[in-house]
Amino acid sequence: MCVIIVKEKNQNKPSMEFLKKAWNTNPDGAGVMYVKNNRVIIQKGLMTFNDFWKVAKNLPNETTIVYHFRIATHGSRDKKGTHPFPISNNDDVLQKSFIKTNVGVAHNGIINLTANYNKKHNPKNLSDTQLFIRDYLYTLQKMNMKWFENKKLRDLVEKSLGSKMVLLTNNHNLYYFNDFVNVEGYKCSNNYFNFKYYNYYNYYNYNYDYDNPTNYIEVPKNDDIAFFDGDAMLPIKEVKGTVEINKYNCVKLDGKYSSVYRLYENTSYLPLEYNDILQEVYLDDN
Repeated sequence: MCVIIVKEKNQNKPSMEFLKKAWNTNPDGAGVMYVKNNRVIIQKGLMTFNDFWKVAKNLPNETTIVYHFRIATHGSRDKKGTHPFPISNNDDVLQKSFIKTNVGVAHNGIINLTANYNKKHNPKNLSDTQLFIRDYLYTLQKMNMKWFENKKLRDLVEKSLGSKMVLLTNNHNLYYFNDFVNVEGYKCSNNYFNFKYYNYYNYYNYNYDYDNPTNYIEVPKNDDIAFFDGDAMLPIKEVKGTVEINKYNCVKLDGKYSSVYRLYENTSYLPLEYNDILQEVYLDDN
């Protein structure tokens, strides 16, 4: 799962620490798009946080900036697949690392329409996002250069996506597709990067009763714990109250024990008595 972070015009830029959290949970490359001299500038293919930060720290507060951090699910896992993108039907243009355009987009999620193209229709191993732009958005843009100003057309694209996207124009206009959330004052495609995570350490017990958990994690009031699977990083469940974890690293969700990889807790507060249960997160799939 990727994440998009939007800094609107004249808003202060996110801190390095905030952006580093997004990178740490989405480390397959980053990119930015921003408005300069009535053009949308796209700089991407930034494959280390240091490379990303060299670009990001020099962008002015006055402009609109869209940051994208990637976890690759389709297409190449290199700089060619990083976001954002122009709206183009040219495979090479979609894979370039520096672009000047009038409209740019960044996406978060999986697009079922284009997720399963065969090699014949995708010889350059484009991602589902690049294919959606090439085969759908470009056609729409050719028919109507300002299709995004039409609510019915935006609704059509939103339903086709089934996931999150933001579009930036050269006059600083932003169009959001599907719901974004507020994280520390910034519009983001999700808040999973902002969950703190803790390693759960366990010890093998020959006499352990699998059906009866020995550890209970009491979630502080008004705080959430979210469980993610380890491959797609999609949320399995967000819960409040008491969470049961047994010695086989299985968590009881909806009455059944489930093996998960990571346990995220989105608060800076953890009572001292939880420290022997939660520490910095890895739930083995055993």
